[in-house]
Amino acid sequence: MTDKKHNHYFKDVSHLQHIDVYRVLELYNVTDPCIQHTIKKLLVAGGRGAGKDVSTDIEEAIVSLQRWKEMQKEKTPAFIVTTPPCDCEGNTFWRFGK
Repeated sequence: MTDKKHNHYFKDVSHLQHIDVYRVLELYNVTDPCIQHTIKKLLVAGGRGAGKDVSTDIEEAIVSLQRWKEMQKEKTPAFIVTTPPCDCEGNTFWRFGK
């Protein structure tokens, strides 16, 4: 495909007639919804015709990345479920933390 130094940045798309943002996300295996939203905002910042300027799209991308950081913190041990979600009688309960 290519002999470039950073080969992982290049994808063979010769079999495609066109590429949209969703294909880019798929080609690069971007599966996190916050990161997907950020990439979509940045790829077409200010250019979607939705009445938003570049600054608004950039700010919304930052908000998405801040949410991503929050979600990473939620994955810390303090937020891991330590008890099954229901007891033997079918009563649902959740307990977070240690």
